[in-house]
Amino acid sequence: MTPIVATVISCQQREEARAVTVPQIAEALGAAPTVILSPCDESQPAGGRGNALASSQAIKHALTVGADLLFCEDDIDLAPDFPRFLELARQDRRVTYLYLHDVGHYMAHRYGLPLTHAIQRGDPIRAGLYELKTARNLSGSQCIYLPLEALQAAPVHVFAAGNRPMDIWLSQWLHDDGITPLVALPHPVQHRQVRVARVKPNQLNPDKYSRSFHLERRWPDG
Repeated sequence: MTPIVATVISCQQREEARAVTVPQIAEALGAAPTVILSPCDESQPAGGRGNALASSQAIKHALTVGADLLFCEDDIDLAPDFPRFLELARQDRRVTYLYLHDVGHYMAHRYGLPLTHAIQRGDPIRAGLYELKTARNLSGSQCIYLPLEALQAAPVHVFAAGNRPMDIWLSQWLHDDGITPLVALPHPVQHRQVRVARVKPNQLNPDKYSRSFHLERRWPDG
């Protein structure tokens, strides 16, 4: 099987966030992720351009070593069954969102009504990978699996030269190329929303979290 590497993009000032996240990823993969730091200061503010530079560096790292990529941001928590979801994604070899911002008015467009209603009710959900209904406006690049074949086909040079963050660039590329990604549900990743080095450090967004992370998982084999 193609090897896999994990990367974590982060601001230099976010040591505490990394100290929580990096060990979880290392335990799940059995190897420490590569951390890519940005200054997140006046020379390179946190935001579109800084994110593009760090994220494209993560992709180029995986391409250089010829590996699949587990692309992560620095403020996530992993569920105990995260490795199981990741293994399914590696078997399917399709771009897989292990987390998405569950923005209320987008959920039905992404997951379809039956899954959306189940999540909103708090019902148990059959654990697995589901085809997303659209590749447009997929907000949240906290944790994404990208197989090597997808990385080799992606216009990384365009990404690296631009000002769009990873989630916007990736979603646009998938949509433009007619690629249907998968999503892991219930999400095996939760977003902690650490606000260090952000423009509005005290402003939390109620849509930037997983609504399914804590739901009961029903795996097909029991």
